[in-house]
Amino acid sequence: MPELQKTHSAQGSEKIILIITGTQDRRGFCGGISLMVNCGSPKADFWVRVLVPPLMTLKDLKSKIIAVPDWPKKGVIFRDITPALEDKQCFRFLVNELAKLAGKQKIDKVVGIDARGFLIASALAYKLKVGLVIVRKKGKLPRAAMGESYNLEYGSETLEIHHDSIRKGERVLLVDDVLATGGTMSATVKIVDKLGGKITGLLFFIELRGLGGRAKLKGQKIKSLIKF
Repeated sequence: MPELQKTHSAQGSEKIILIITGTQDRRGFCGGISLMVNCGSPKADFWVRVLVPPLMTLKDLKSKIIAVPDWPKKGVIFRDITPALEDKQCFRFLVNELAKLAGKQKIDKVVGIDARGFLIASALAYKLKVGLVIVRKKGKLPRAAMGESYNLEYGSETLEIHHDSIRKGERVLLVDDVLATGGTMSATVKIVDKLGGKITGLLFFIELRGLGGRAKLKGQKIKSLIKF
């Protein structure tokens, strides 16, 4: 709750201070910095002190990712990013940090991969003020599409992009939530190449370094925000 305090200056004039705290929990204010703004008054000096919560860090963001053992099968540790998306401060921080990784290079479109990649790519495209292209599993796009298959542990999968989604020479940034084995991103790179797009880089929220995904993406500029 805002708190009013009255004090007096060395000259004897009354000073009114309104303290507005930042984020609170059961223990009270979580900490931050104090900003004071003189609002002015004909009878007294009126100040507003705003206590700003501390800035979020990558460590804070990483703490929101939950490790789920033995899912979707025994021996696999699944990294659940949904808590980071559900927290408004984390989600905003995530998108802003990815935009920093994208840099100031010219980008015409962001390409998001089915399915969690859509959540991040769409927000990033909005932030960068560019268009969004979606990569879907085979049979999900209604019009003529360019496809590419890749191998899974048991069988294969095919990804597709509409033929007219990327024009020859357009500069595109490829985005996905996780870099694991690299299969989906490798297939997406091949589709974009077939369509004549110019890939400016590959961007990931998290990277699982032990699964060798980078080896399938040689020659590409790869950046990831959080590493496990």
